[in-house]
Amino acid sequence: MIPKRHFGRPLVATGLVLASACFPGERPTAIHLECDDDGCRCEANFADCDGDPSTGCELPTNSDRNNCGGCDVECHSDCSNGQCATEGCDPNFADCHDGPGCESDLATDVDHCGACDHSCLGGGCAAKHCEPYELVDRGFYPLSLAADDTHLYFCETISGTIMRAPFDQGGVEVLAIDQTCGWLDYDFRAGLIATGGGHVYWTTGRWIESGYRERLHALALDTGQSWIIEPQTIADGPCCLPQGGPGCAEDATIETCVCADDSYCCDTEWDSWCTDLVVSLGCGSCAPELSYRALWATDDQLLVAMADDADNAVLTVMSAGGSDPQEVASTVAEVDHVALVGDHAFWIEPISISNETGIDSIILRASTTAQSPAEAEVFAFGQGIDNLTASVDTLVWTGRDDELYIIARKQGGGMVELVHASKRPLAAVQADATHVYWTENVFDIRVGMYRVALDTGETTTFTSSHYVYAATSSPTIVAWVDYSDRIFGLAK
Repeated sequence: MIPKRHFGRPLVATGLVLASACFPGERPTAIHLECDDDGCRCEANFADCDGDPSTGCELPTNSDRNNCGGCDVECHSDCSNGQCATEGCDPNFADCHDGPGCESDLATDVDHCGACDHSCLGGGCAAKHCEPYELVDRGFYPLSLAADDTHLYFCETISGTIMRAPFDQGGVEVLAIDQTCGWLDYDFRAGLIATGGGHVYWTTGRWIESGYRERLHALALDTGQSWIIEPQTIADGPCCLPQGGPGCAEDATIETCVCADDSYCCDTEWDSWCTDLVVSLGCGSCAPELSYRALWATDDQLLVAMADDADNAVLTVMSAGGSDPQEVASTVAEVDHVALVGDHAFWIEPISISNETGIDSIILRASTTAQSPAEAEVFAFGQGIDNLTASVDTLVWTGRDDELYIIARKQGGGMVELVHASKRPLAAVQADATHVYWTENVFDIRVGMYRVALDTGETTTFTSSHYVYAATSSPTIVAWVDYSDRIFGLAK
């Protein structure tokens, strides 16, 4: 080591400290400094953090919260023996990583927002709450959404493509092409989409020679294989459904007529093409074609609501993938909202009561495990019931209460609870175990996304600028489409 001269005394650089050295046998002139023939150094558990030689090794690194174990190592808890404590964290901080210390700022950390391991996916974190982010850019024209734990699913309306996008903005993946999954029939109904149990389901509609026809599709996410789930019947049903073998098993007269023109239908397999020929060849007529009005998918079941031209509806529950169909209930009312909770199916029906209560709709439920359609029972009733949804074991819906628009919920055999009330109509309602989410109609335009905490009743506006067309949710995220055709997400 080469000493440096400073006013006649050697000045020696050692580690972090540059301090007045001492000649052998001299007492150091700076605090917590040790000197010998080899130079000067800080005493154990002390450090020179201000760079000022005159103050020596001024900071105790074994207990200083701002210099714990070394200079500028900040603790958000107590510092003991040169290590940050993992308990007694400062407000808004937590120990979310391996090793000592409360290093995660829960107010701003996008990977630990509000709690350890609570990721905001692609959004920011402010005041311990995740912020919305753009999940899918404009240009895909989605009309309906579905979500599972990791992905968002939607139909690209213009090209008729079923797509999915990971929540971490990893790009869009094509699942199926050439699907007429956008606006359906003259009612301009959006095609339906749902996901559950490793499957994604969607509806399509198109005009063929024999008339307008809708189809329900399924795709296994692990294999990419897709298939059509054939419709169930209403009343007498279609005269000849597609089936696995040759010929029309339901009407020999129609079979003879069709097969005189197309032997394939009798020799090989009676499929959708053969069914279409029944009308186009003048071989007879079938019951009204069914349209799909609502889907609800869980890990092991699919609930489907279908209607004919007269709005006679049938609810059918199937195993995941669309097998083992079983009729749950039939009704002469149009059904546009369904839900599955436990072993019961739920739906809304309008009613007419000649009194001043204002009651005009009911929620019905029926068992999905009965061997034959069970008698439906009234679960709830009210005014203007709509937007039926569910979370775990709780049903959530919107309604009216005099001049207010409300969100209500009911768990099992409990009482109906008021969740939220507004002077504006409510729509696109989603629910989970802790929150309910919705948008509000302002002059017939859905504006903003809101949520209310079920335990405290605290209401939060997490976006007020988006014009919301549709929404969906999963245990991971709530997502919505705005009128600019962009899809936004908010990590729960």
